[in-house]
Amino acid sequence: MLQVGNMKEELLSQQTGLKSSNKQCCSKQMIYLAVSICNAIISFVLAIFCLTYEIKHNSLRIEMIVAFTCYFASIIFSLIIYIKRNSTFTKSVNFITFSALLSLSLISLAIIIDISVTLTKEPVEPEQPLKIEPSNYGPLAFIHENGTRIHWSTNELTGTKLVSGKTYTDKTESNFHSVFVNNGDKFDYTLSGYQKKYSYYLPAKINKFIVMADIQTVNTYISAMDEDYDFNVLCGDYSISGDMYEYGESFYKMHTKPVLMVQGNHDDPTRIFLDNITQRPMNYFQKVRNLGYFFIYVNNGNTTISMNWLELNAKLGAGSEHTFIVVHNPVYSTGEYGSYTLLAQKMEAFIDGHPELKVRGIFTGHDHLFAAFKRKNVFYFVNGAGGARIDQMTNKTYALDRIWPKEELHGPLTVLNEYCYGYEYHLDSWMKFTRTEVTFSANKVIYTIRDLVTKQVLVTYDQVI
Repeated sequence: MLQVGNMKEELLSQQTGLKSSNKQCCSKQMIYLAVSICNAIISFVLAIFCLTYEIKHNSLRIEMIVAFTCYFASIIFSLIIYIKRNSTFTKSVNFITFSALLSLSLISLAIIIDISVTLTKEPVEPEQPLKIEPSNYGPLAFIHENGTRIHWSTNELTGTKLVSGKTYTDKTESNFHSVFVNNGDKFDYTLSGYQKKYSYYLPAKINKFIVMADIQTVNTYISAMDEDYDFNVLCGDYSISGDMYEYGESFYKMHTKPVLMVQGNHDDPTRIFLDNITQRPMNYFQKVRNLGYFFIYVNNGNTTISMNWLELNAKLGAGSEHTFIVVHNPVYSTGEYGSYTLLAQKMEAFIDGHPELKVRGIFTGHDHLFAAFKRKNVFYFVNGAGGARIDQMTNKTYALDRIWPKEELHGPLTVLNEYCYGYEYHLDSWMKFTRTEVTFSANKVIYTIRDLVTKQVLVTYDQVI
């Protein structure tokens, strides 16, 4: 009898302990479930807030992704805990799971606090009664002989006007707007629908211009450039496929200085780019104060045609103190495409045949790196590292038999193959994002090559004249 009684007591004790354990387990699961549901609510509210802010201000994209991730993770945890609440799986949901759910909640709350603090610090601007959205890009000031063409783009079809001493009105509803302004040395102007004022100033004598190429919609380095120069020279490939919105990606922050540009192989193969933006021929000459520039389009077998145009119009450069030639495709290059032999031979013959033009330098792009060559005191630069990818010449897929041992090359090169024409003139090459800065002194032209990431000077070339 005593033994039976003990057994009953033991069984009753086990049942009581089991009920107590079940209650504790259930209590823990309820805590886990409550935390998960609270986290889901918090992260969902945060995600909606970030999504709304992203749509209006094109910001908080990363925060929105994190918030949605927290939200969906919380939903999954909640469902698993609820469905498996009476199974052995429930007992295995331990402190690690609880910590994960709590971490998600803390991340969401931290983002909310961070955004709230940031927004409270931002100055609140009064709403402006504008009917026009900010421009896709521009205004761009294109240098001409007898004036300036101001070009800009708006997101909406609209007429607009430009005010600079006099008012230039364009009532045609369009996305693309262009006004030719007969100007003196300096003028300020505003665009209807925009609050910002713009200044255009070209000094009587040019002190410094910069050269870049192959932006391909990556405007990071353009927007970060300092202001101590007079104008931009761009060597082509502002887009990737020639779509007009891609030019907006490249140009929408480039409105502080005038520009001169040539078309690249990635730019619009029809005439949209030329007709809507530059409004210049594919080959043209432009004099800027005491400097002369030939812009040559070379692509898809038209090298001979463009170089014939250059020969026929060589007289346009007579009288310039310094002459430069701008072409997208490289003359000499250590890059992926290498030297363009036919172009190089014709360019050499042109320069040798016209010493009166005082050709100082040829600026090119296309190969996404920097390279410098010097032949008979004329510099040849590849500037194709303005923002798009860098050609990694350590990769045989790109370099073929032109593998670089490091990320830079120096001095004359003796490798002989069909891509290496003119390598005896080689000075330096870098696989880095760069720009070329050109300045002038009494008896020389100075070329400064600057790293766009670190802003450090890689090398300086003095051209004594």
